[in-house]
Amino acid sequence: FPVTIRTWVWEFIDPQAGTTTTKQGTQVQYTFARTGNFQVKLTVVTENGCTNSSLKILTIYTAPTASFSLPADLCTESAYYPINTSQSENGATWYWEYGQGNFSQLQNPVIVYEQAGQYRLKLSVTNAGGGCTDTISQAILVHDLPSGYVTAESDSGAYPFTAQFTAHAHNASHYQWDFQDGTASTLIVTGK
Repeated sequence: FPVTIRTWVWEFIDPQAGTTTTKQGTQVQYTFARTGNFQVKLTVVTENGCTNSSLKILTIYTAPTASFSLPADLCTESAYYPINTSQSENGATWYWEYGQGNFSQLQNPVIVYEQAGQYRLKLSVTNAGGGCTDTISQAILVHDLPSGYVTAESDSGAYPFTAQFTAHAHNASHYQWDFQDGTASTLIVTGK
């Protein structure tokens, strides 16, 4: 025949600190103030005075901290290696979302954006216990690679030869000329 439980006694035991906190009720809340292993014991007493106990061991981990660094401005078709500076005790799993439908579960992935645009790079770090996750995201602006070609007024002549070159470029803000003889020239485009 049915048994009616009269009392529920919960004990939250911290073996490291040597303390026990007691609460009563069918549902209770308890906040663990530090990491470590804890014992939770429930003792029930029936209206007839019969008792029964159950013990559960809980492990409380430090929550991971997700963080990474990557330049805010990138170029298409170039490989980037975000520097994962996340902190997690007891190991972790990583989940990267590149903002273009691609993802990785590597700790330090290689990222390539094929199309220019603004993306949100997101990293979620979960500790080994699986119960604690931290997420961070960063806006990324991906620019098209510059493209173009070079023309010269003349491509041959008598020594000493002076040539006039013209750069025909798209999406360029700087021109770096390297003449393969140890000399170079840089031109910064203004008034874009």
